[in-house]
Amino acid sequence: MPRKDGSLTKMEKRDIRDAVGLALTVMGTAVSVASLALTLSPRSDPEGVELARDVKAFLETRGVRGYGLMDLHRAVSDPEAIGYLAEAVGYLVDDPEGRRMVRRLEARRRTLG
Repeated sequence: MPRKDGSLTKMEKRDIRDAVGLALTVMGTAVSVASLALTLSPRSDPEGVELARDVKAFLETRGVRGYGLMDLHRAVSDPEAIGYLAEAVGYLVDDPEGRRMVRRLEARRRTLG
């Protein structure tokens, strides 16, 4: 409770300072979560989504099923994972279409860094 002269006690000032600090922390966390969600959103990476769709269609024509589009999108969005994916596709087939898919995956890995 404020004093009669309108000033705040030390505890009240500390409580206000703690509340402001908590509010700033919550806002910072919300901004971090939002930026992470935007980064991982498939809408922010149309080339990756297109490549994931092509890889999925390619694998399904070869009888490999069980991979979702988002799983493949995550794989083509990570430089290390895309290397493993290109290696797996290379082991799967040895025809012109398979080599073309491996080249596309390797090109994507180079652009990701």
